[in-house]
Amino acid sequence: MKKSDFKKWLLCSLLMLVVMALVVGCGGKSAADKTVSKTDTKVYKLKVADAFPSTHFFTVNGLKKFMQLAEQKSNGRLVFEHYPGGQLGKQVDMLELVKNGVADIAFVGPSYVSGKLPLSNVFDLPGIYPDARVGAEAFLLLAQDVLYKEEYSKQKVRPLYAMAYNPNDLFYNRSDGSFIKKPSDLHGMRFRVPGVSAEMSISAMGGAPVKIIPQEMYEAAHRGTVDGLVLAFEALDQYKVQEIVKYATKGVNVTGWIGAYCINERAWSSLPKDLQQVLLDSGLEATRSLGDHVKKSGEDYQKKYEKEAGMKVYTLTKAEQAEFVEATRNVVDNWVKTQEAKNLPAKKILEATRAKVAEIEKNLLKQ
Repeated sequence: MKKSDFKKWLLCSLLMLVVMALVVGCGGKSAADKTVSKTDTKVYKLKVADAFPSTHFFTVNGLKKFMQLAEQKSNGRLVFEHYPGGQLGKQVDMLELVKNGVADIAFVGPSYVSGKLPLSNVFDLPGIYPDARVGAEAFLLLAQDVLYKEEYSKQKVRPLYAMAYNPNDLFYNRSDGSFIKKPSDLHGMRFRVPGVSAEMSISAMGGAPVKIIPQEMYEAAHRGTVDGLVLAFEALDQYKVQEIVKYATKGVNVTGWIGAYCINERAWSSLPKDLQQVLLDSGLEATRSLGDHVKKSGEDYQKKYEKEAGMKVYTLTKAEQAEFVEATRNVVDNWVKTQEAKNLPAKKILEATRAKVAEIEKNLLKQ
């Protein structure tokens, strides 16, 4: 080999080594993005707002865990300032507060802002999810995927962590002391309802829906202004209404209730990718943890009410549940028709929701 040729060969070899080193280096950087940086020590402070009191079990068992997980996983680079109890605004204002940057993260309940998040209200429909564990995870994953594309991205917020009540059932008093076992048993009974979906469901079963704010439920039940309440077992104790209503029918699944803590897109974009991943990981873990807690809490409260308050609980059979599903089928169908008439993909969202719920139920059975 000529000396000139050798120099050319050597130069090409060196260039190839440089290129290979650059490729490996880039690959290493990509992999490092998946973990928390050990060199970036900048601390990011995020303001969190909601209307729940600091003692609410959603806060104690859910939000606090989410913030603690994020702080730990980020090695202290993420810190939070929590403003509970409506310090920064009312619950109905939270979406606007986080959109406008008054808070970096805020709790957004779709039922409070149904005009802006109409498709997310699919989780308010009767029979959509079986319990708080499945409902919360299904909502979070959809809110970060198809619902994000359809709704949350347009509001400039991104869901991080979700929570749900167990599906609402019926709590009531009847003069003859009998249980509600079929839809026709509601005929003529006045039930306090928490939202539009429950209102339509009670009407579909022949009952009379009554709109009363939560703080007035106890007095309404005590005075007989209403004959019953649409609630979840774990929610009764907040208003002490188990002291008044002495009968319950479980398994009706009249309506659901979900919500998520969402981050402002500008705040999200200002975070390094590794901390964005920390928030997502912490959110999913906290969602599952709280879902398990709420599911068990509902079961524990039921036993407590039966033992300490003398409540009598009837659990519907599969055949009886099917009657209630059939009675409220039009509620679901009408919701789809109403949203589709507004050029919203309600049918697609309903199918995606049912598929995600079934997928999570299947995965939980394997554990």
